[in-house]
Amino acid sequence: MNKKNILLFFPLFCLFVMFSCRRDIVIKDTPENVFTSFWKILDENYVYFEEKGIDWDSVYSVYYQIAKEAKTDAELIPIFKEIIPAFKDRHVSIQAFDYPYMVPIIYDSATVKSTVGWNYDMEEKYGLLPRYFRFSEPFTCWQHKEKRYAMIEISSFAEWDFMINQTTPQDIFVFLDSLHYENGLIIDVRLNSGGLGGIMYSIASPFFRGRHLAYYDVFKTGTGHNGFSEKFPQYFDGRGIVPASVPVILLIGNETFSAGNFFAYVMNDLPNCTAIGEKTGGGGGAINYVRLPNNWLLSYPWYKSYSTKGENMEFGLEPDVRVKVCYDFEDGAKDSVILKALEVLDNINRR
Repeated sequence: MNKKNILLFFPLFCLFVMFSCRRDIVIKDTPENVFTSFWKILDENYVYFEEKGIDWDSVYSVYYQIAKEAKTDAELIPIFKEIIPAFKDRHVSIQAFDYPYMVPIIYDSATVKSTVGWNYDMEEKYGLLPRYFRFSEPFTCWQHKEKRYAMIEISSFAEWDFMINQTTPQDIFVFLDSLHYENGLIIDVRLNSGGLGGIMYSIASPFFRGRHLAYYDVFKTGTGHNGFSEKFPQYFDGRGIVPASVPVILLIGNETFSAGNFFAYVMNDLPNCTAIGEKTGGGGGAINYVRLPNNWLLSYPWYKSYSTKGENMEFGLEPDVRVKVCYDFEDGAKDSVILKALEVLDNINRR
């Protein structure tokens, strides 16, 4: 074969090899296959089996036969509702498009009725006047009417929440430029259940100077439950807007989850930061999404993250000052967490 023929043949050969090596696997949509796909995906990819003490083989033994005998997707719902809460991991969930969400931890969302941003008597209760107030905005700001204290509630790091409110993460710079917080800045993320890491970094950046180590990520190295990589450091660049002399109070709680939890750990590295409230809700790795054969969407964390102090971030940050977080302020009740934050700032400024 001459050189010209070889040049003509080679691209055709590569095209043949490329398509002949492709292995599309189409799994028939049956309840049995939905269950086995669910089990296998998590078996090979979930990262916290050891920490959560989950015997995954036992789960298969108990539930496979039940799933095999199921005739419809609806009959799988009770099975997954029993399995998923065992993870105690809000990142593990199945979104069933024809049924209500199946969440990993069943809790009454109605108990999350009101928080700082929805308290309209902030002046009377805490001496805080609203600034840049908008009911559903990710940022809600207050300025103390007598003291040089300010408070910013950050309710979300989700891109969608910023888009629908025509807000950007960089608006934090505008607020910090106009608020007076020389003697104390309160950041409230008690209802921040996460969003994008990039947004979280942008909002944390004013508090840090230069390149800052945020945390470490650890990845799976195979399909076994215990094979993991070394720790890979993750950095972001600080903007140095908030002076290091300003006391920062971070309000946290169980609803501080996922990227909200990451933010709490990052902010906790500040020597001038005091975390007040309750332990955060955890969520220590980014989520991966996979379609099951019946088009349900399975989510799970696909890597682990560790704080700069070596703590597994999946299990949440403990506050420096523990105060019970109350989400219901009916009958004129005051927010004990905000009261404690103001008390701590008063004590710091008396020194």
